[in-house]
Parts: sequence; C-alpha cells; structure tokens
Amino acid sequence: MVRGMRDHRLLVFAAAILLACTGAEKKTPREIAALRSGVDLEALDRDVDPCEDFYQFACGGWMKRTPIPPDRPSWHRSFSEIRERNEQALIRILEDVAAGRMQTPDGDKLAAFWKSCMEEDAREELDTVRAELGRIQSDDAEDLARSVARLHDAGAAAFFVFRSTPDYANAQQVIGLADQGGLGLPDREYYLRDDEKSRQLLEAYREHVARVFVLAGVREEQAAANADAVLSIEAELARASMPRAERRNPYNVYNRLDRKGLEQRAPTFRWDVYFAESGIPEIEAINVAVPDFFTRMDEILRSRRPDELSAYLSWHLLRVAAPALSEPFVREDFQFQKVLTGQEEIAPRFRRCLEATDRAVGFALARAFVREHFGEEGKEVARRLVEGIENAFAENLRSLDWMDEETRARAFEKLETLKNQIGYPEVWRSYEGLNLVDDDQLANRMAAAAFERRRDLARIGRPPDPNDWFMPPHTVNAYYYALRNEMVFPAGILQPPFFAVEAPEAANAGAIGMVMGHELTHGFDDKGRLFDAHGNLRSWWSEESGRAFEEKAQCVVEQYENYEVGDLRVNGRLTLGENIADIGGLKLAWKAFEKSRSDRQDRPVHGFTEAQQFFLSYAQSWCANVREEYARMRVLTDPHSPPKYRVNGVVSNLSAFQEAFACQTGQPMAPARRCAVW
Repeated sequence: MVRGMRDHRLLVFAAAILLACTGAEKKTPREIAALRSGVDLEALDRDVDPCEDFYQFACGGWMKRTPIPPDRPSWHRSFSEIRERNEQALIRILEDVAAGRMQTPDGDKLAAFWKSCMEEDAREELDTVRAELGRIQSDDAEDLARSVARLHDAGAAAFFVFRSTPDYANAQQVIGLADQGGLGLPDREYYLRDDEKSRQLLEAYREHVARVFVLAGVREEQAAANADAVLSIEAELARASMPRAERRNPYNVYNRLDRKGLEQRAPTFRWDVYFAESGIPEIEAINVAVPDFFTRMDEILRSRRPDELSAYLSWHLLRVAAPALSEPFVREDFQFQKVLTGQEEIAPRFRRCLEATDRAVGFALARAFVREHFGEEGKEVARRLVEGIENAFAENLRSLDWMDEETRARAFEKLETLKNQIGYPEVWRSYEGLNLVDDDQLANRMAAAAFERRRDLARIGRPPDPNDWFMPPHTVNAYYYALRNEMVFPAGILQPPFFAVEAPEAANAGAIGMVMGHELTHGFDDKGRLFDAHGNLRSWWSEESGRAFEEKAQCVVEQYENYEVGDLRVNGRLTLGENIADIGGLKLAWKAFEKSRSDRQDRPVHGFTEAQQFFLSYAQSWCANVREEYARMRVLTDPHSPPKYRVNGVVSNLSAFQEAFACQTGQPMAPARRCAVW
C-alpha cells in the first residue's frame, strides 16, 4: 500500500494554503489578477492556434514584452522571477547579518565571506594566487600529484574529479569516485565539433587563456605557448571522455576497480601522494567511472613536458581564481563568458557576491531564509501534496498493460519505499572549522572549497547521511536521487507562479503538480528504473517488461531528435530521462486534478475551461527567452530539452490536451503517433 493514501483533492486545495506559510512578497494588482485567473492573459499570443504551437499561444505575449536583462543569458517566467525574489530576501539577510542586526548559526562566516567579496577597495595584488602558482610543481611525479591535490582542494578540477559516492551495488556504503574531468570548456563537444561556430569558439578560448596568463605576469610569447599547451592537453582529455548521453547509463560509469585497478590504469600518477595530500591515505574502495579516460590521462602525463603540464595546472588555478581577482581579471573572465552565453553585461557585484556566498556557505544562508520564509506548517502541507501525486502514480501503475505482474510488484515496492524531503533538511549542515577572513575573498573561496571537499571525502567508508542535500533549501529547483530513492523539494521552489494562494485549483495542479510528478517519474525513467527500491543498481525488470520499456523510450528519443535549435538538434538520448519525466509528470498531475473535480461542475475563468487552465498554467511555467549563444550551449550540455519543447513535446503526447483544445489528429499538437512510457 502506498504511504499515506489520501484524497487527491489535497493536490489542488493544499497548494492554496502553502503560500500563506512562506512569507511571500506583496504582489502588484496585475500579478494578483493573473494569479486569480490561473492564466496570465497578457502572456498569451491569441494570433496562434494552440493546436499548432501551444508554447507560442501560451507564452508569445510574454516573450514579446519581456526582454532578457543585459546581465543574464536567459530569462524564465517562473524560475528567474522566483530567483529574483529569493535573491532580494537573501541579500537582506546577508546585509543584516554583516551589520549585526541578525543572529543565525554560522553567521560569522556569512558575514566574513560577504564582506570580503563586497569590499569595493579589496586589494588588487595577486599575492594569494601567485603564492599558489608558486606551489604548482610538475618536475617529478610526486610534485605533480601533490599539485593536483591542492588544486582540487581549491575547487579546480584539473585532469580528473575525485569525490565520494554511494556504491552503486551497495548504496548503504560510501566509496570513492574517480571520474573524468580537466576541461575548461563546458563539454567535450566544444573540442571535437568541426563546424565553423565551434572552431571560432575554440580560437576565442585560446586567446582568452593567453590573455589571462599575461594578466598574471607571463610574457606574451610564453602566454601564447601556455595557451597552446592548455588547449592541446584539454583536447586530448576531451577525446578520452565519455559522451554525456552514454553516461546516462549507470552501468557505463560503474566500475569497481578499487585503488589497485586505478593505479594499474594510471601508473604514472602517484596516487599514494595524491590520496595522502587529500587526507584519505588508506582509501581502497573506488569506482573508476571511465577507466579508459585514466589510461589516456596516463599517456598524457608520460608524453608531455613538465612546462606544458605546469601551464595546464596553472591555467586551472587562474580559471577558478579570476572572478575573485582584480578588475582586469574579472573583466576578462566575463568577456569569455559572453562568448559562451551571449550575456551583454556583467552581473552587478552584489549578485556575483551572493552567488559566491551561496556556493561557499549556502546552508548557513538557507537557515535564515527558511526561518523567515518557510514554516513547519508549509512543510507538512507540501508533503501531502506529494502524497497525492504518489497515489496517482500508483493508480497508473496498476493499469499498465505492458508490464508483467512480477515487475509491477517490484515497482510498487520502489514507490512505497520512496522517501520525500520537503522544504529543508531535518539536520542542518555545520561549517564548524571553516576559517574565513574579512579582507581576502580569494583566500575565502579557496578555504570554503577545501572545507567542502574534505567534508565530502570524510564520508568515504561510512553509511550515507540522510540529511545531506545537494543544494541549499532556498534553491529554486527540485530533484530525485536514485541512490537514495528520494525526492527533494527545497523551500525555494514552493512559490508562485508554481502555486499561489489566489490561484484556482487547475493552475496549481498544472504547475507545481507537474513538478512533483516529474521528480517522481525520474525514479522510473531510463536511468532511475535501473536502481531498485533501496538505491542499488540491480536488475529487477523481467526481460519482457524491460524490452517494452525500451520500445516506448525509443519513441520519445525519436520524437525529440526532430526538434531543432538553430543549427543543432536536440539530443534525444541525452534528454531522454527529462523528457520521460516531463511527459509522465504532467500525466500524473492531470490524473490527480481530474480525480479532484470528478464530482462537481466545471469552473471556467476568462473563457477557459478548467482543463484549459491546467495546461496553460503548465505551459506558462516554462515561458522563457534565451540568448542564441546560451541556447547553443544548453543543447550541447543540458539533459533538459529547451523550454519550447518541454511544452509542445509533452502536450502533443497527451490525449487530455487534445480534448481540452479540440485539436484534430494530424495537427502539430495532435500527431497520429504519440509517445508515453508511464
């Protein structure tokens, strides 16, 4: 029996209650009117037939009247607006803590980091970074391993990544993870694609690296040689890296070679020195995610001159340090980010400092935010919302005609074991032992990065901490984690326009209901389905049911690979899990909403039926304007489809949508072939 079987009405009624518990900001009359209607009428483009392009119909007006702020690469009607409201609250907290007007746990660390970053007259000397550069040595294997460990402590992923992870085969035990890394660009594809835009971007990166070396005091000729070495080494690492789409299969990235196997793959690298320097000298249990990557890395270490390796390591230190250095470094760092994202202006200093503080001591900041903006009552109401979605999934699971009974029973076991974390963790993360100062933000960034890395590595050999969250609770996001079989809904996302006290039931169900259904479906997508009820990577599917799943998933792959973004296409394999979750999530939210209104008459608003309000609320949650450069980067790296296809791709698969808007089979939003897994 699914936990807490309760009436599905909770899904839509409780959403109206929760906002009252979150301390939301006062809204304008126009915003209140939009919330009460459940549909932002000004966002609509009524010149478009919803059956031809539902995203344009729902969002066209908003996209036309909403410019992208010059300091942003994109702007979203939901996520960006919530983040901006949260940002204002977080900055007030930081200012109050720094001025001594607010007391909160680890407030001294919040104050020190914020002051060191916001101080306009902060020292511009390169003392801290030059001292670190002076410690980078690659003349012999011991020095190289020691330098890599120090860079990893500083937050630079030179050559590879090493962190903790639950063991895929035994999720109740934390082991080490050695994984591919070492790139300065967002993905391997940037080094390997041979189209004109990719070649231009790679050349822009080379010039950027050289300019940063010049700023650090290197002669121009040597800086150019350093840049050549950096790009050459990174290109080799890119060729050795597994593509993102292939990494979605957990069997491809689970290789328990342990320490002995890692040392055999890369014998040139002094792992004993690296592990000792990292504070884990006795480690043995290690998942080597991509063994071939480490074999190729070892070839690089053997074939490269010490000065080339030193240039590469120095670059990765300068790369993470640049935002905290003098104005010329900050400006140069932004100029290259502009190439990647199209962002016109650098973000104001307070926003950059907020982001840095969030990365460094985010959970300390979140404690004050949650106290001010999210209460225990809101947490309980949200929990009941999720249970309504779980009930809808259970009903759907019973009706599947492609799943055999044995596999269905195991799926129910996973559903019943699913854990939910709502709002904020039961036990807060402590920053005891982290030492920060008021006048050196680079030193503070490096200290915070080292503190977090040592905290992470200290988990190895222990059971996982159930209170360990991947993001601070003020984050506007949510996630499912297969290795714990748990969903996490931070307080930051539980705000309008995802739901609001003034909104009708249909609007709340289409927006926040879909988000909750989306995360639940992740437990049963192409990746999540391979983990059992206890988070272990284990085959629990019958051969027949597994084959049926793959056939249905292939339909989704083929559908999304037809969608174009500029001169690129959506990667159907990379985005498969998110697309399955989008389709399944909206279907679950609809089922829950439909059940809640089964015993009453329809309640039209502004000429839209409740069914139409539901789908419009969903679509308008994803309205977005995105710069061309940033859209290109996202399609190469993001497992989510672009916003347009997160709407059109999903609704075109739901018969309830076609019925709601009277779409005729053959129209773009009512294709003859529809895809659905769950």
